[in-house]
Amino acid sequence: MEETSIVGGRRRIPLEVMKSFFSEKELDNLQNIAESGIMLRSELETFIYRVSDAFRIPTRLAYEEIRAFAEYEFNGLTNGNKNVLSLLQ
Repeated sequence: MEETSIVGGRRRIPLEVMKSFFSEKELDNLQNIAESGIMLRSELETFIYRVSDAFRIPTRLAYEEIRAFAEYEFNGLTNGNKNVLSLLQ
């Protein structure tokens, strides 16, 4: 497995690994969410729990990984809403 970088004292899952982890449909969903700013809490929780389980990391870190991935890949999950991911905060 590829090395992860350390950001803010926490490990980061490489963007290429995150991109290959999600199906094409899930990537489309993330992009639609990023563009519209609309996301159901259940959709967000599903993404977070999948990443948490797959990479054996706490859900809070999974949330941060998804956010970092979306910011890089789709210019964030904040378009249309101050912060879509604040649903879980």
